Amino acid sequence: MTSSTTTTPLIHCLPDLLRYRSLETPGAVAIIEDTRAWNYAEVASEVGSLVVELCRWGVKRGDRVAVYLPKSAEEIFALFAIAELGAVVVFISGHVSVLQLEHIIHDAKPKVLITGGKRLRPFLQLKLDYVPIFLINGPLDVTQLPLGVEGHGWQRGEGTLPDGRVIPVDRDLAALHYTSGSTGLPKGVMVSHLNYMDATRRICGYLGNTEKDRVLGYLPMSAPWGVLQLTTMFLVGGSIVLHEIPLPSEMVRVMQKYEVTGLAAMPPTWISLTDYMLSSEATIPSLRYITSSGGKIPVPTLKSMPRSFPDVQIHLTYGLTEAFRSTWLPPEQFENKAGSLGKATPNVDVFILDEAGHICGPGEQGELIHRGSLVTQGYWNRPNETARNYRPCPALQHLIGNEIVHYSGDQVRIDEEGYLWFIGRMDHMAKCHGFRVSLEEVEHLLTDHPLISHAVAFTREDDVAGNLIEAIIEGSPDLLIEGKLADFCRQRFAKYMKPICLWVFPGEMPMTHTGKINRKMVSLQHTKNPNGFTKINL
Repeated sequence: MTSSTTTTPLIHCLPDLLRYRSLETPGAVAIIEDTRAWNYAEVASEVGSLVVELCRWGVKRGDRVAVYLPKSAEEIFALFAIAELGAVVVFISGHVSVLQLEHIIHDAKPKVLITGGKRLRPFLQLKLDYVPIFLINGPLDVTQLPLGVEGHGWQRGEGTLPDGRVIPVDRDLAALHYTSGSTGLPKGVMVSHLNYMDATRRICGYLGNTEKDRVLGYLPMSAPWGVLQLTTMFLVGGSIVLHEIPLPSEMVRVMQKYEVTGLAAMPPTWISLTDYMLSSEATIPSLRYITSSGGKIPVPTLKSMPRSFPDVQIHLTYGLTEAFRSTWLPPEQFENKAGSLGKATPNVDVFILDEAGHICGPGEQGELIHRGSLVTQGYWNRPNETARNYRPCPALQHLIGNEIVHYSGDQVRIDEEGYLWFIGRMDHMAKCHGFRVSLEEVEHLLTDHPLISHAVAFTREDDVAGNLIEAIIEGSPDLLIEGKLADFCRQRFAKYMKPICLWVFPGEMPMTHTGKINRKMVSLQHTKNPNGFTKINL
């Protein structure tokens, strides 16, 4: 396959992208937020102002700057300002728990944290031995800040950019995107400017984006796919319409009002939105394409999508935080291959390896391997996990030598025509409400409770959520009379990963010969005799 056909000058990094667009089409609308709009020249001005502010607090190349804001134009200004200094953006999702927020701050060690409003409240609960400088977007109320924290209002206006700044190159680190891993708390995936720009061109190519497009900026910027909604529009000179209310009626209203042409969303959104479109008989005349990723769409929803969105191109894609937008199913194949991951996108190679490490052929299944400029740089501060998932592949040595590839952990099947089909995760992971969740992390959080000694998390399929999490626990009899487990779980878990119920194991859980919990035996006993377990609904 060939690379994207989008014709633009060489753009190697995020600052190149904004600089090119603000010079090429300064008056074109770039961002729409509620009743306010910014053109490209205004975006460049706002970004320049924030660059001056970040310099004032000593931000330089390689420093991390965390952004913990609601979906807003300010998030976008922050992205480009941080990039302009060669620093690294760390977008923090509004869905994280207090524990996860605390972990990300400790792990990334940002020099500056940009936040404000309601997002300040969680910091009052954190136990930080390391505290960044706070830049507050909006009125500064020092009483809202944790004790001892240095807070400053986000000063906006004209300023002089410092001399001697180092503009980033394509392989420089641009962002840390925190995602659940197979063990422990979220880990930061290291994303380069090349990763962003390569994916941007690739997406614009297969979607056929032009300056006439307006996409709904619904996905969070804490996920690479959310950033790519922005960069694709900036590459072609289109507009992004910011919106984060998940109600289907509100999404449709906004898309109708602003004549949105493109929408990207995850399976839970497509389930509710498809049902709403059919039941309400709503139409979005401007809509040209829709695209999905982030998990498996249920078959009933797939069948309904062409009726809910008639005359709209349906693009099914696949990708990971570690290797985004790697496969794509063209709209003309939707009817025959609905549910497939498609084939490799332009400038990407994918391979399927069986358990013996051999390349799979038609009808065979194995682990999906990624090769190309989509492969990110590994995990921040986690050399062992990086070495496990990012390494040369002996089976591919005759094709690519010792080039580093990414082992996805996803098991797929390849059919006779070369299309890929998702089977499941190979590790202890689940997909819940569009978020990747480590079941081991769920177990770890549960055993933080003083009365829970062991936990085995598992999932059951759900048409809306993808997976729902339950857990079997072993602990003190006081668990049943304490009545505080629900409060404990609300405080410790992000909403998308909180178990819906707990099952108290009768007695002690069986162990393996190595002294670990025998998960298989625990699960088998629960399957055979669920009535022998006490259920606690959360």
